[in-house]
Amino acid sequence: MGAPCEVDGWPAGLPVVGVAYVDPAALNGDGSRAAPFATIEAALASTATIAALRAGTHASAQIDRDFTLRGACASGTIVEGLEIVGAVAEIRDVGLLGAIVDLDAELTAADVAIAGSVAADGPFALRRASVTGGGVAATAELVMEGVELNDSDGVEVVGGEARLDRLVVRATRASRAADLHLEGGAALMRDLALAPARVGVFVDGAAVDAERLTIVGGTEGLSIEGDARVVAGSLVVRDAARAAATRGGTIELTDVEVFGGDVAFDVGAGLDISVSVERASIDGAARGFFVQGDSPLSIADAEFVATSTAIEVRGGVTAQLRRLEITARLGGVLVRDAVADIEDLRLTDVFRGVDVAEGGDAALDRVAALRVGVAAIIARGAGTTAAVRDLEVKEGVGAGDGFFGRGIAVEYGGHLTAERVRLEACREVAASALGEGAVLELADITIIDTRPRACANSTCAGQPVGVGIGAYHGAVARVTRFDVQADLACLQELAGARITAPDGTVRDCAVGQYLESTAPSTQVCYDGVETLTNDAVIDPPNIDLR
Repeated sequence: MGAPCEVDGWPAGLPVVGVAYVDPAALNGDGSRAAPFATIEAALASTATIAALRAGTHASAQIDRDFTLRGACASGTIVEGLEIVGAVAEIRDVGLLGAIVDLDAELTAADVAIAGSVAADGPFALRRASVTGGGVAATAELVMEGVELNDSDGVEVVGGEARLDRLVVRATRASRAADLHLEGGAALMRDLALAPARVGVFVDGAAVDAERLTIVGGTEGLSIEGDARVVAGSLVVRDAARAAATRGGTIELTDVEVFGGDVAFDVGAGLDISVSVERASIDGAARGFFVQGDSPLSIADAEFVATSTAIEVRGGVTAQLRRLEITARLGGVLVRDAVADIEDLRLTDVFRGVDVAEGGDAALDRVAALRVGVAAIIARGAGTTAAVRDLEVKEGVGAGDGFFGRGIAVEYGGHLTAERVRLEACREVAASALGEGAVLELADITIIDTRPRACANSTCAGQPVGVGIGAYHGAVARVTRFDVQADLACLQELAGARITAPDGTVRDCAVGQYLESTAPSTQVCYDGVETLTNDAVIDPPNIDLR
């Protein structure tokens, strides 16, 4: 650390007066350069305010008056330990094997190499330094600038204020819970790079303002508890099991990048938890956001790539989701017993787009979905509601067994309303209502080219389906102002279901309308429904919908 020692082994650039020279190899002299003291303690007993330390190993000392230590270089001038008591001390260009700063003392260290630990109950400033084999524990003001910690116990600040700038922490000992532990107090952090064995930054009840924070590995990047408040910008987390875990407090993040891991953001059930994330990229995490409890959640301008589930909210969460792009192997947005307000959502290659269940409530505006597995929008279960405006779905690819590929699906007690909808190249049933208590209400809907199931030529050849709007097993569908084209039937109701469709057009279907409640096996047209180029009347088979 720092420049090498001078050839003569003495510090350079010393003042002319007020300096006592110390050489651990000398006989105890008068403190002059020609006859130096042998110990730091002897220099402290003199009238000097500065001790110039020659290269070598110096015995530990207690500094009890305002004093400065100047070493020849950090690599060659070793001080075995310091205790600062009731004084303001400054050290520079030394190697230090540990230090204690008492409550009524203050220490400033620069260009030092610390091989051990520093315990500071008074203010401590450390600049351009390395720490190995120990750590820094502070209960008062802590300043660290340009510091690197290796094979260390990390940094712990309890109740104090910390200013951390250009801090690097590598290979923290696995016995330590966190690289950086902040409890109570406040911290201002800039340009930090951490590679934790366990937790990168643990915050309990502290107020943290951070910019440009990079965390690689570990079990949790950020761990937040109590009434903490964390405001962070330019956060990058790679390969941590959880990029951020919040069990209390408030977290506000901007410009976030997460790569890999199990969960990007895990928000536990608890009181007074609030999470806001703006401009985020989540790439390869198994889950993007898993949020539960009575927690407000806000996400804006976020991209999710190759996640299994992008966002899951449950148990009383109130979520505001704005301008999201999601590519997910399983779920896009899952809403369970929670409330979600979603605007400007783009879904690509998702198994379930927006899945609302267990009494959840979702309002969606301006949603586009491309290549969906089960369905783009799903509402299922008693007490579950979803309201959609301006929805466009293109291409249902179906599930692995060839079933599904729908645009909209409401099931077993769910209630889904949608207006200004375009469903193109969906499979099975473009818009479906299934089961007792399910209600589907559609207005201003265009359905184009609804296709048979993907398994129509193999495992489900007897039930290819291909229906525009379908209601089944006691469900109800109400449709106004529609234009529907499908492979088998444009409108279809079976097994005690009911479709009300007074105003629209059905075209290019084997059956324009198959309405069991009105006249089974008969093509029936409501007043105001125009039928164009529909084929002969057929009796559709009893369809197995899942």
